[in-house]
Amino acid sequence: TQILLSYAYSRRLGEEGKHLLSLGMQAGITMRSINYSDLLFDEQFDGDGFNPQIGNSEDFDNDGHTYPDIGAGFSYVYTIGPKFRVGTGLSIQHLNKPDDSFFDRKVPVDPRFQYDLKADADLSEKVSLIPSLLYMSQGPYSELTAGVSARLRINRKPGRNYALYLGVSARQDDAIIPSAGLDFNDLFVGISYDVNTSDLERASNNRGGFEFAAIYTI
Repeated sequence: TQILLSYAYSRRLGEEGKHLLSLGMQAGITMRSINYSDLLFDEQFDGDGFNPQIGNSEDFDNDGHTYPDIGAGFSYVYTIGPKFRVGTGLSIQHLNKPDDSFFDRKVPVDPRFQYDLKADADLSEKVSLIPSLLYMSQGPYSELTAGVSARLRINRKPGRNYALYLGVSARQDDAIIPSAGLDFNDLFVGISYDVNTSDLERASNNRGGFEFAAIYTI
């Protein structure tokens, strides 16, 4: 269970306000627990089957712990003209390298770096293209996702801001991700699905996972 609070400050720079700089911080706590009684061990096999009455010879220190978690980041958006905007951002999570161990031996969580690059280009009064790039790394692991979405503005009248999004992304050596979304005034709702394309597809049969999003802007 995680409880995190985020705060961001944005400021437009330049005489025409074409530069938008945002700084943000996130802080909170993470609570983790484990039920050891649901674990099975080789030593509890009596030769014929599993016997829960046999001890497992394991010495568990505790069944839960809580640690603070801190993150920070910034983003920058440049409005080149009325039809083109480009932005980039960098964020770092687990800045404090929290200890995520159930035992006396410390297991620090490596900081996770996230870098993104995005553009928004109006092709016409109603149609826009939104290419994006996301790179994440944590310890020895990294992930690269690139994609593009098309936005169709259905209505832009005050109180009737409707737009439809259709897109597709690719996560390197892992998955193809189709997505769809809808702007309804101040509310955005979206859905995406991972189609597994890595060697794991032998077991997954190309199945991945759904992601749902709901964003309300005040």
